[in-house]
Amino acid sequence: MSHHDRDQTVEILRVAAGDGRLTSVESDERVEAALATRAVADPAALTVDPPREGM
Repeated sequence: MSHHDRDQTVEILRVAAGDGRLTSVESDERVEAALATRAVADPAALTVDPPREGM
């Protein structure tokens, strides 16, 4: 996983937290996991369930 992939995943999580779709605890846990991720498929598991805006 590249730094760009990690940064993109962290940004998705921060937006979800800012929109109230993740609690601060959930966000912190997922950001920490994203920064520790090494496998390419792992970020998808971190961002799969925050509801999208407008749903």
